Amino acid sequence: MAKPAAVPVTLHIGSSIADLGAVDLPLIATPAGRDAAGLWHVDFHVDHAEFRHGIAELLRSAADEFDKGATDGG
Repeated sequence: MAKPAAVPVTLHIGSSIADLGAVDLPLIATPAGRDAAGLWHVDFHVDHAEFRHGIAELLRSAADEFDKGATDGG
């Protein structure tokens, strides 16, 4: 797997905006190959299941923090 890039996640609800953090964009490299000119090529694809999992974890964390604030009266 290639080194992931971080994708910022921002939640917008009405006029409220919250930066939740960042989720790694998991990249999968295809096997390297040469074209007719002899140049090497590698394509990268996003592992969408892992990306969705990362976003879900971030949203769960935000929901937990929201619940704590509501319980604490904040």
